[in-house]
Amino acid sequence: MTNERRVECPDCLGKGGISKDYMGGHLTMDCRRCGKTGRIPVVMFEWIAKGKSLTGMRQNMDRSLREMAKQMGIEPLALHDAEHGYVDPTSVWDLPGWEFP
Repeated sequence: MTNERRVECPDCLGKGGISKDYMGGHLTMDCRRCGKTGRIPVVMFEWIAKGKSLTGMRQNMDRSLREMAKQMGIEPLALHDAEHGYVDPTSVWDLPGWEFP
């Protein structure tokens, strides 16, 4: 992905980190999506959209993320990352449990 065109990260808005007021204090975290660079490969926007579709399909099957991951034989974090577009969601499409048109 190093030679791909990169655009502003939608999570941190190009800042490389996310700041939130939390419980009367201020919390600052490094951006997980862009790895603190503020930029992501353009293809990641496609991953985000596909991941939302995966989430919708899982919810239509009335399964929790943990239940679905167990059925698929993967860790819940792997499914979470696919559903949120941190990784290419097609990485889980061929696993048992998903029924794609």
